[in-house]
Amino acid sequence: GSRRAPEVEKAGLRAALAWLLFPPLLITVSTGTTDPALAAMLAIAVLLWRRPVLCSGMLAVAGWFKFAPFVLVPVALAPLRGRRLAGALAAIALVSLPLLGLLVALGGVRGPAAMLHSVSYQFTRGSMQSVWGALGIAGAQPFGQACVLGLIAASVVWLRQQPHRACDRRRMGALSAAILIGLQLSADYWAFLYLAWVMPLIGSSVLAGPAPAEAVSESAAIASGRLEAVGALAR
Repeated sequence: GSRRAPEVEKAGLRAALAWLLFPPLLITVSTGTTDPALAAMLAIAVLLWRRPVLCSGMLAVAGWFKFAPFVLVPVALAPLRGRRLAGALAAIALVSLPLLGLLVALGGVRGPAAMLHSVSYQFTRGSMQSVWGALGIAGAQPFGQACVLGLIAASVVWLRQQPHRACDRRRMGALSAAILIGLQLSADYWAFLYLAWVMPLIGSSVLAGPAPAEAVSESAAIASGRLEAVGALAR
C-alpha cells in the first residue's frame, strides 16, 4: 500500500496536468460551454467503475446532462450480476425517475416525447468539422455508424463473458474513450470542443500507471474460480 503510494500520486499528477494543459480544453473553457462539466462527470464515472452503483448513477447523470454518455451504460452493466446489477439499475432509476417526473409535471404525459422531439435536431444538423463533410465521404457514414454499434455490442458481449476484465479502470477508461470517439466521429455534427469529453478517459488509461494490486488479485481470483469450475465439470 504505502510503497505504491508515490507511484499512484505521480500517475494522478501526470493525468491532471495532461488534462489541464490539453489545448482543446483551454479553448473549450474560454467559450463558456458545458463540455468540461460533462468531461468531469465521465472522469468520475471511470474512477468509480469498480463501484457499479455509483458509476451507473454518475453515467445516468451525465446522460441526462448530454445524451452521448448513455451509450456507455450497457458497457457498465454488462459485467454485473445479481445484487450488483440490481443496485446499478436502481441507481439509474433513482436519477432518471425524478427527471421524467419533472418533464411530466411541466409538459404533461407528452412531456418526455416533446423533449425527445426538441433535441432530435441533433441528428439532422451538420458541421464542416465533421469527417464526412470535410472529406466529402458522406456515403461512408452509415458504415462508420455501424462500426460504432458493433464496437458497443462486442464490448457488451466481451464483458458479459469475462466480467473480471472490468476490474481494471485503465482498460475501461480506454474502452469508454474509444466508444465516445467513435460516436463523435460517426455523427453528422462534430466540433473540436467535444475532445474535452474523452481526454480524462484517455489520461486515466495512458497515464494512470500499473493496475492496482487489488484489481489484479480480484481478476486472478475470478479467473481461478472459473478454471476450478471447468475442472470440476471435466471430472
